[in-house]
Amino acid sequence: MIANLCADEARMLAYFLKDEPLSLINLRWDYKADSNKQGGKEVLQNFSHLALRAQCQHPQLCATYIDNFCRLGLVETLPFYQYLDDSYDEIEADPLLRSLVADIESSQERIATIERKGLRITTMGKQLIQTCLR
Repeated sequence: MIANLCADEARMLAYFLKDEPLSLINLRWDYKADSNKQGGKEVLQNFSHLALRAQCQHPQLCATYIDNFCRLGLVETLPFYQYLDDSYDEIEADPLLRSLVADIESSQERIATIERKGLRITTMGKQLIQTCLR
């Protein structure tokens, strides 16, 4: 499993040892009810500043790292698992996210939806972090 991790992913796992919220956001657009269309599209998945906080060399790959952690069974991302503090404010103020929301809402047919969720470290993830990264 360790061979499947890059240096940035190891930095992120080490960061998870801190007692801080691991906040994530999904951004999607849906057609408005009055547009006579249905459906939508996910624009960003597992967007966060975790890689920036962990001082990763390639923070733009944060969502990819999180996907890999999920694939390895080290973490779970759950929509009903979210923090009640202001840990989402910084992410929601990110220029990339704001730009994408503005682009979505520039269409009269679409509406942007931000889904807050959290990252939870699995038991196996905790064991790996404690064994390999401490």
